[in-house]
Amino acid sequence: MKKAIIAVVALVLVGVVAFGVYTLVLNNPEKRIIGKWMDEKSNYGFEFKEDGSVSFPIEFFNLGFEADIDGKYTLDTKKDTITFTFSFFSISYEKKYDFVLKGDTLTLTNDNNKSTVFYRQTGKAQTQATSAK
Repeated sequence: MKKAIIAVVALVLVGVVAFGVYTLVLNNPEKRIIGKWMDEKSNYGFEFKEDGSVSFPIEFFNLGFEADIDGKYTLDTKKDTITFTFSFFSISYEKKYDFVLKGDTLTLTNDNNKSTVFYRQTGKAQTQATSAK
C-alpha cells in the first residue's frame, strides 16, 4: 500500500513538473519566437533575439525601399499582437500586427487583414535560407 501511494505521488509530481515546463517554456511566445523565420513566397526573413531586438527587411512594411535593418519588437500576449519599432532615414516607425504562433509557423496579420506566414528556420534549412538572401 505504501508503495502505491509513493507511486501515485511520484506520478503527480512528474505531471506538475511537465505542466510547469510546458507553461513556462514551450507555451511561452516570448521564448518560442526567438530565432529565424522565413516567408517562402517573398523570401522575407525575421530574426528575433532574446533581448527584444529583431532584424528584418524594410520592404515588408511597404515603405518603398529595400534594405535589411534592425529594430525592436514587443509582444502583447493578452492581445496576441507584436509591435515593431525602428528608425529608417531618421524617421521613427511603429508597426503593429496580430500574431499567431503555432509550432514552427508564425502568422503576422496587418491592420488590412493581410496575413503572411513565416516558417522557423532550423539546421540545414536555416543555412540555405540565409545563403539565398
